[in-house]
Amino acid sequence: MNRILYLLLGIVLAVFGYEIIVQPRWYSSKYDYYFDFTGIHIPFGSAIIVIGIIFIWLALRKKAKDYEDKVLVCPKCKEAFNKKDVPGERCARCNVNLEEIEGRVLRQTSGIEDGAESGL
Repeated sequence: MNRILYLLLGIVLAVFGYEIIVQPRWYSSKYDYYFDFTGIHIPFGSAIIVIGIIFIWLALRKKAKDYEDKVLVCPKCKEAFNKKDVPGERCARCNVNLEEIEGRVLRQTSGIEDGAESGL
């Protein structure tokens, strides 16, 4: 949702900055205000355009990777590790490359496996 708001705000600011450069005098008949940017219309309009471009960039940039949901599993010893805890992505016990799986990992103990075989 923030991305959409940042994108809309960036577009509005960029268009507003362009309008200030093109037409530096503004009059609002509803509020009876008269704005005259004649002396500063190029630097002021350019600054507004730059701020708009920054908001557009913030909306379109990639998000940082979320390592909390990433789980690595050793294919040899079947040990699960959080990705942030294993910087080299190699198992400390087996020295094998770890495989990445997303989502939750449920550990099954031998007691649960024994109960499943007996029909419980």
